[in-house]
Amino acid sequence: MTVPPTDPQLEAVRADHEIVLATIASGDLDSAASLLRDIAQRAPRAATPLANLARVQERLGQPGEAEKSLQEAIARRPEAAFYNALGILQRKQGKFAEARRSYEQALALDSELALAHHNLAVLCDLYLDDPVT
Repeated sequence: MTVPPTDPQLEAVRADHEIVLATIASGDLDSAASLLRDIAQRAPRAATPLANLARVQERLGQPGEAEKSLQEAIARRPEAAFYNALGILQRKQGKFAEARRSYEQALALDSELALAHHNLAVLCDLYLDDPVT
């Protein structure tokens, strides 16, 4: 099996991502957010740094910023898990109709994503009083 050539820029981003994980583990969320913004800027096609930034922003009490980061991640790479995470953020902010659309979009991309099924069911049952049939 041939190993594809490595992109030095991508390798640097991967190394920085490991630093971010350690920074998050240490509890320095402000520094982690700054590092993730930098990585997202240096790797404009990568969506994962933005999804991780959204998690950090939510922990920092910045749900609006977290939502924007997830929407940018989705713009870079529409992925069911990103839509599911967006739905969770929207539900927590009381944006129930938007959360439903996000969960439904997640399921349109991956009909077997159990978390999206669960989250949609909880949303409809407990928040919308509209049981999913």
